Amino acid sequence: MKKNYLDNSFFNFSKCALIGNAGVIKKKNYGSYIDTFENVIRLNVGPTKNYEKFVGTKTTHRIISQQAYQNENIQNKFENNFIKNTKNLKILVIAEDNKYELLKNRNQYIDKSINIFFFENLFNKNLRFYVSSKYNIFKKLYYYKYGKNLSVGLVAISILYLLDIEVELFGFDLNKKTDNYGHYYDEEKKIFTNHDFEYENKLLNSIIKSGKIKLNL
Repeated sequence: MKKNYLDNSFFNFSKCALIGNAGVIKKKNYGSYIDTFENVIRLNVGPTKNYEKFVGTKTTHRIISQQAYQNENIQNKFENNFIKNTKNLKILVIAEDNKYELLKNRNQYIDKSINIFFFENLFNKNLRFYVSSKYNIFKKLYYYKYGKNLSVGLVAISILYLLDIEVELFGFDLNKKTDNYGHYYDEEKKIFTNHDFEYENKLLNSIIKSGKIKLNL
């Protein structure tokens, strides 16, 4: 029941590497190890060029926000048309609007070689409820009703967790701050977000302690 809003055809594997965009990924040279995975998922516009020794070169899947899909909120020059210039991948879009409208205009946003999928973000609250397994029912209901939407990274982790997929994480920071957070490719720029990173830190810690997901620091 809890998985009926997830498109399993995007996640048709039993093991993967999930690459986050936190600056901590540059502390170690994980690139070669990441490239040994058959399935490598990246988030939004996280690049590999110029960062290969840290993040690897392989990408088989990408999970992105609707803004990234529609080439909006460009922060860096390389981001412009980044998704549109991407080829031969599976891409899952976290859709804020009607997915059928987004699909109808797909040629405006992505290459025809892309195999596209959508996760409707109205189900974000369902993810918050199910992955908050350590909380009592009242707290679970609170996060379901009042919690802020999970970020792209935590949506990806939550879905993989619920589908019982073996995951190794790279580039995820357990000490993110909501009012001061940067990416490995633009650490000088600080991102101010509507997500609750303090809550997400606790949630990620809880998921890691379950033993289903491994975090490489």
